[in-house]
Amino acid sequence: MYCGKVSTGGGINGMKQHLVGKKGEIRVCPKLLPDVRYQMEQALKEVVEKKKEDRENYVTNNPYGSHVIERDHIAEYDDIEEIERQESREKSAQPSVGKGKTRIGQRQSSKIGDFFAPRTTPGSQPTIKSVLAGEDAVKKAHLEVAELFYDTCIPINACNSRYFQRMFNAALAIGTGYKVPTYHELRLPLLKDAKKEVQLWVDNIRSIWAHCGCTIMGDGWTDNRN
Repeated sequence: MYCGKVSTGGGINGMKQHLVGKKGEIRVCPKLLPDVRYQMEQALKEVVEKKKEDRENYVTNNPYGSHVIERDHIAEYDDIEEIERQESREKSAQPSVGKGKTRIGQRQSSKIGDFFAPRTTPGSQPTIKSVLAGEDAVKKAHLEVAELFYDTCIPINACNSRYFQRMFNAALAIGTGYKVPTYHELRLPLLKDAKKEVQLWVDNIRSIWAHCGCTIMGDGWTDNRN
């Protein structure tokens, strides 16, 4: 399907090893897409786990003892044991960092904590102490913002501006050492920078006027006379 390999032996198990990429007697498919190989590997793992479960149930419920296995189950058990031996060889071939340390590339068992973000991660589940302390801090921050509005007579609907939250996000990204712009910076250099951004946005729109046309609408007009 991928590399055009024609095999006259090995059976289904050999084809599985060829697609999954298990190194051994079967040559690995050189053209198999990584995502397809991953899906095939996951499907094989599910089959192996199911066979392991069936084997355990069969041995447990076998009235003749665990040493007696029916002919139909022998081939399945051989596949499971072969895969287990191959995985064991791959793990033993991996170099170790040092005595008593985990081998490089060896998969570690998943822990419950691996599925939850650390406390320091933004958006992670906070502790009760941080929640209680955070409520007071939020109220204080809200009051500081409100006092700015009241002291300078800023219209309340200014908080609906798309730049309002973005302003705080940019400051928080820098940290507590951030210093707000001065009167001079707001009056001259920052105003020029903002004008440049608007001009670039307008130029980008004007570039498509030649193809789609342009309609200018307004509720008033102001020129030198009016």
